[in-house]
Amino acid sequence: MDTDGSGDVSLSEFSRCLTDLDDTVILADLRARLLAKTGTVESAFQLMDKDRSNSLTATEFSAAIAKVGVSIEEAQVVFQKIDADRSGTVTLQELRNGLRLVAPMVSAE
Repeated sequence: MDTDGSGDVSLSEFSRCLTDLDDTVILADLRARLLAKTGTVESAFQLMDKDRSNSLTATEFSAAIAKVGVSIEEAQVVFQKIDADRSGTVTLQELRNGLRLVAPMVSAE
């Protein structure tokens, strides 16, 4: 974390460490925050889709998840991970699929 070897961790070093987290950690955190706030992925998507286009631009996505405490840097990483077809927008299905990657396993037993 102390990348310059000064013996102290600066705010920028600390921030870089947080944004260098594994994508799955960031996705899992986002999933938990969205579900805590809205209850379902669908509800979260509807709240984020301000223009009702059935897709989220990077700007819409970043602005919306900033409201649940995700940084702009993390939002960019998550957006790129979720935008599976690289269209520059995220659909409900892409959001579902991306968050499903980090959903806890459920047994039918």
